[in-house]
Amino acid sequence: MMRLGVMTCQRGSDLIRMGPEHRDRNGLWCRPLKTRKRRRSFHIPLAAADALEIDQWAETPVTFTNSRWLKPIDRFREDLYLYSPKGAQYTADGLRARWGRWLADTPEGREICRRWKEWVAAQVKKYDWDIEPDDADHPTIHGLRGTGILARAEQAYEVDQIANDIGMSRQNVEHYMRFKDQMQVAAQGKSGFGWSRRRTRPRTFGRLYHRCQTPDLENSLAILENFRKKCC
Repeated sequence: MMRLGVMTCQRGSDLIRMGPEHRDRNGLWCRPLKTRKRRRSFHIPLAAADALEIDQWAETPVTFTNSRWLKPIDRFREDLYLYSPKGAQYTADGLRARWGRWLADTPEGREICRRWKEWVAAQVKKYDWDIEPDDADHPTIHGLRGTGILARAEQAYEVDQIANDIGMSRQNVEHYMRFKDQMQVAAQGKSGFGWSRRRTRPRTFGRLYHRCQTPDLENSLAILENFRKKCC
């Protein structure tokens, strides 16, 4: 579920309806359930590795485990990527409930929640975030959309390209990316004006007017000193 959510950047109500019949070329077709009255289907391109992984899901049974069962259970459906241990199709509420139980009842889920709470607490302290109670307690399925958008941005996708690929408005994509952009601007500001990432001492007159790495902004120290002799 997490992999599918990050790959496609879609809502949980759409993830539960995806299956091999939606595969086409290097991606998946999707028509969002929430906005289907005003949206047509669009094609979500996937990375080659992601497309191969999804194709394997269509051929491999899912092994479900539970401490209450005598042994693991294998289930397989040809028409869906996500389905319950009984082989039934999830509802949106059922998927959220299953996700919540996995987080609460498994060692892996509890570890994710522990690390999530530590990370959220650090962000609140550092950036004074306003966090919803559910978001502060555990990661949500809807949060996979934002993770997928940031993953595409890290691969140098432009905002317009991301919006086109995942069927989202440019404004919504920018909404998910706004905090990342602020952090990047802050990091660039700390690096000076581009010629040095470390500032070990205050800039002197000589260091301030050294040759700039940007060709059209050269401020030669010799030219400035000559100007001072003639005009000052």
